[in-house]
Amino acid sequence: MGRAQHRGEGGNGYLFEIMASNEVLTAHTVAEAGRHNFIQNWGFGTTGCVWHDITSRGGTSENNGLSVNGLSEMHHSLAMANLIEVSTLDDGWSIVNRGAESSGAGLTGTSNVLWNVAGVGLVRSYNAGPGWVIGTAPTLRVEVDTRTVVGRILGAQSAPDDTAEGLGLAATLAPRSLYLDQRARRRATSP
Repeated sequence: MGRAQHRGEGGNGYLFEIMASNEVLTAHTVAEAGRHNFIQNWGFGTTGCVWHDITSRGGTSENNGLSVNGLSEMHHSLAMANLIEVSTLDDGWSIVNRGAESSGAGLTGTSNVLWNVAGVGLVRSYNAGPGWVIGTAPTLRVEVDTRTVVGRILGAQSAPDDTAEGLGLAATLAPRSLYLDQRARRRATSP
């Protein structure tokens, strides 16, 4: 899916949106040129969702005549224990404190994991409480250290800093997919 006609404010240009849901799998999906290509939005309680083998590129947010990189993101209301894995993020992914933006979105995520992610984009992982970025391609930029946040509220109230391991080492990560590994284990023990 791609090329949203309107990528301005007010909920426009969201390509794949999950709201107030749990245990949703989004897999083998490409999104291009939306405002936020993949987004968790509104309605407290999104938990346990998996974005597996997705590609996000060309996200662009357009506000008041300005265009900026539109990351896929946890956008509004607290998203808990979700997994983004084995994916290419050429624009990026954001889990931050959005403060008063979007009708007071505030803290957008806790206990979320980015596992084996690639691309040339930016990952901002400032979960409220724990969060993890494990195994990335060398080309992906990662922010987890709240001491480096300048000029915005992004990392406020997100202590401790999220864990970042295996940066640049995605090719060596085992298992390659947490979702597929867990599915195989469950099938092996099913009666």
